[in-house]
Amino acid sequence: MPGMEFQVRAITRRNIYAIVVGPVVAGAPMIAFNFWLEGLIDRQGEAEVGTVGIRAIALAEARVKDAVGALDGLAARGVNACEPPQVEAMRYPAFSTIPVKEIAIVGPDAGTLCTDLGLPLGERAILGDRAKGDNSSNFVADTKSEKFGFDVHIS
Repeated sequence: MPGMEFQVRAITRRNIYAIVVGPVVAGAPMIAFNFWLEGLIDRQGEAEVGTVGIRAIALAEARVKDAVGALDGLAARGVNACEPPQVEAMRYPAFSTIPVKEIAIVGPDAGTLCTDLGLPLGERAILGDRAKGDNSSNFVADTKSEKFGFDVHIS
């Protein structure tokens, strides 16, 4: 048929080379950028985890220091009984020291003698023994409250 000509174009080796090499050359910078970005994110994540860990330890140490300071202050004032002025003296550090929720005087038989709240919390299991020279056991106790239905751990 006259006027209808078909044009057939053969794929040459040059075209095949361009099809294969072109995406590799164009994709190489993107792959390199992806590896670099992934490494950067990993390094920043590791640094952040380290910083958060150091901050958590520092915060815990500060809270323990505050609690021990409050208890040392009570000991320096001679608070060692359950008389009204001494119970009142226990209330201020329990209120003003953020990590301290309750201050109680525990007897040698593990019974609560009194608290700054005036609530009996039941028997406390003392985890240390002063007779063995463990002076840190003054403030280590474990309590289960039957009345309120919760466990209290004091250390």
